[in-house]
Amino acid sequence: MNINMDERRLSIVVFSLFFSWLLAFPFEGQVLYALADSFRIDPHSMIFGSIAVHVAGLFFCGFLIKTMKAARRLMLFSIVFCILGTGVFFFNPSVLWNIALISGSFLAGGCVAAWGFYFKSGTPSNERIKTAADVLIYSNILMIMMNMAAIHLSPYAGLGLSMLMLGGAFLFAARLPCGCAGSVPVR
Repeated sequence: MNINMDERRLSIVVFSLFFSWLLAFPFEGQVLYALADSFRIDPHSMIFGSIAVHVAGLFFCGFLIKTMKAARRLMLFSIVFCILGTGVFFFNPSVLWNIALISGSFLAGGCVAAWGFYFKSGTPSNERIKTAADVLIYSNILMIMMNMAAIHLSPYAGLGLSMLMLGGAFLFAARLPCGCAGSVPVR
């Protein structure tokens, strides 16, 4: 089955899948709360740290990523890292939870900022509000599905579903154009 999508639609799918994981897991998501609750640990310090480094990732990406090719590479690397980091939460709590959450949140911030290249290049200026609305709607619908799975089935069902979202985000991100013809910086 070959689904042809333009850059705008493809970027919406990638970001919706990725951002739903971000909302459901490290960014005060119910999946993380359900996991922490199942082990009777307080997630608040982990969550505060993950939000702080997420903002740092958003900020630093603007300084480090200057081309579409670099943005795509960062997105792909970030998604793979986030899949692996999320997988750590299938095991009992340890220092690895903190390391995975903090480093994954930093890279997630970079991934969100890198997506801005595709938002700007693939969406005509008169459709940017529609694109932003689409992303918010779809990512929230997916987040609700993950939250419901974590709360009503098991924390691990929500965790597994969140990893599936990341896997889908990776598959679609691999189809994003890289702007390799000259790698012109996007301003």
